[in-house]
Amino acid sequence: MTEVEPTPQDIFSDPVMGGLLAKLKNMQLGEKIPSERLLSEEFGVSRATLRERMGKLESLGVLERRDRSGTFYTGIKAETVSDVVFLGLMSSEMSIESLISFRHALERQAAVEACRAKDHMNIARMLVALEQMDAVDDPQALKAADLEFHDALIASSQSNVLIFFAKVMHVVMVKTIEYDALDDDVVTMRRVHRDICDAIVAQDEARASQVVDVHFAWLDQQVRKLSATTLL
Repeated sequence: MTEVEPTPQDIFSDPVMGGLLAKLKNMQLGEKIPSERLLSEEFGVSRATLRERMGKLESLGVLERRDRSGTFYTGIKAETVSDVVFLGLMSSEMSIESLISFRHALERQAAVEACRAKDHMNIARMLVALEQMDAVDDPQALKAADLEFHDALIASSQSNVLIFFAKVMHVVMVKTIEYDALDDDVVTMRRVHRDICDAIVAQDEARASQVVDVHFAWLDQQVRKLSATTLL
């Protein structure tokens, strides 16, 4: 009987992949996993099938095969997933701008959770970034301050899930911040960021969600403006 490779839709219900993930969940980072022979016997599949499943995990950086040493559990890294996302964007011809809505949802939730977390250290980072925005007019310096602000915003949520996905979407973050720092609307840029910080400091969840929406409505206008300019 021919064994069928799982599709992306049923990958999580695939018993071999599920067995591998369950085993890895109980292992320490850097620990060597059992040999292919032992694992194939445990899961009742051919070594070729097992090797194919392990190859998927290797491509994501979860496993690392070392010559003459075996295969080791290295854990999933946000940076590796970010590379996969970027390659996916390129291969599917999906514009990075089209993912702004994902960033919007992520940061809205981060702002709400930041109101609850009361992370004074990362709120202080946001305030310092705002001071930098106020002090400079150079587009590159504004972008650097903007990126620091949003990194601190995500971190202030103290949500491991949001922080992980923000790292995954780092390429999108950097690219979309190029629009934030357009030098013909610096006044609005400074205001919308300060409004977000003020709402978090006040621990006003409804206001925080609202001002993040205002930020991204403004960002959408910036994207449209730049797109229109490019077409001229």
